[in-house]
Amino acid sequence: MLKFFARAILRRYHPRIVGITGSVGKTSTCAAVASVLGGSYRVGWSGKNYNSEIGLPLAIIGCSNPGTDNPIGWLVVLGRACARLV
Repeated sequence: MLKFFARAILRRYHPRIVGITGSVGKTSTCAAVASVLGGSYRVGWSGKNYNSEIGLPLAIIGCSNPGTDNPIGWLVVLGRACARLV
């Protein structure tokens, strides 16, 4: 379900995406790039390392991982995803 919402958000907004790869320093580099681009553009980034099937859609939706034992938190995530599509 997260993948569905993430794809729908990407289709709706057509954002420009910057990918940062490597073996060392990606989180710091992401913070620096977001800081520089944030002066001229609206920038969204996770602030953490969310490289997984759950983490990437959460980053696109703009939420952090509420945890496995937090059903209310997951409802908030789904609500935020729906709000971004309206």
